[in-house]
Parts: sequence; structure tokens; C-alpha cells
Amino acid sequence: YRPHFSVSSQLKAPTGKYEHADSDKLETDLMGNGSWDHGLGLIFTKKFKPFIFHADTIYSLPQEVRVDEVKTRYGNYLTYDFGVEYFLPKGFNLMFEANGYLQGDQKDDGEITPSSDVQYFTVSPGIGWSNDKLQALLAYQRVVSGINTDANDSLVLTCVYTLSGAGNLRVFLCRDAAHLDYCFKDSKENTANKTGADAGNRRRI
Repeated sequence: YRPHFSVSSQLKAPTGKYEHADSDKLETDLMGNGSWDHGLGLIFTKKFKPFIFHADTIYSLPQEVRVDEVKTRYGNYLTYDFGVEYFLPKGFNLMFEANGYLQGDQKDDGEITPSSDVQYFTVSPGIGWSNDKLQALLAYQRVVSGINTDANDSLVLTCVYTLSGAGNLRVFLCRDAAHLDYCFKDSKENTANKTGADAGNRRRI
């Protein structure tokens, strides 16, 4: 079969709390970074029986935002994903996905903050099931390497229910609230931007 290519555009809106962090909660009350991010990417899919391979990449440009009275410009970032699926009888399938993230240094009040770049690489094996209306995926996600990011292990459950003529209804669950950001596709940018702000301690895992 011929491979399938497509071009995608992305707009990330600042819907989560991104400033005035509660120190008593160790900043876990922050769920966003405050910036509008415009992105453009490519998507590739190819079937090699009995497998289906997927790959995509998106390059995004965050816009300047004021965070706690500081003009902040997060670095541009590149996300890339690779996945493979193997289909089983009765609607089941096995999957394995790898995800990467690369972001440059950020600027605070026009000055580059040294060592505020963010990098990480995660792997996610899982099992899924689907029919005409419902898709479900249970996966284990692990951050295997990174700079200025958290070394988290997460259990992710994704359910997608297709409404007739009304798109999809998605439900995400995680093993605890501290790892909620890893349950959402666009949360990689949120987590990385928050951890990258601590430029004084460049952490490598």
C-alpha cells in the first residue's frame, strides 16, 4: 500500500492556570504556560502487514506572554512521535509509541535565560480495543531521558466515544492527579515550559 502523508496545523490556547502559583501546593496548581502556540507539522502512515506504522512531527512557535509581571517568551519547540500497531482478533490491538520533545531557551524581559532548554524522550507500550462507537487504550508511559523535565511513570487510560454527527467525546484518566498533564496530548508543552523555567538548575535524567 502507498504511504499516507498529510499536513497538520495546530493552535494551543492558554486555558490552564499559569501564574500566581501556590507554594503550599509546590506549584502543582499550575496547568499551563499562558502562551498561544502556533504549529505546523507532517503526519505519515504506512501499512506493512500485519503492522501499521505512524510518525508525525510538529514545529511550534509560542507567543510572548506576561507571567507574574515578567514578559516571557518560551523557546520554539519540536515534537516528534513514532508508533506501531498490531491488530488482534475481536477488536483488540497492541501498540508501542515513542515521543520526543526539544525546546530552546526561553527569554525573560528580553534576556535569554541560560540552560532553560527542555528535552525529553518517552516510551509507551499499550493495548487497545475498539468497535464502531468506542475506542479504548490502556498504556504505560515512562520518561526514559531528558533535561529540565520530570522523570515520571504514568498509567494512562484513554476512551473515545463517537457521537453520531457530533465528533468525539474523550475521557482521560491517570493514576493520580500529579500526573494528569501526561494524559493529554498537548500537555507535553505545558509541562516542559514550566520545568524549563527553573534555569538555575539544569537537570538531566
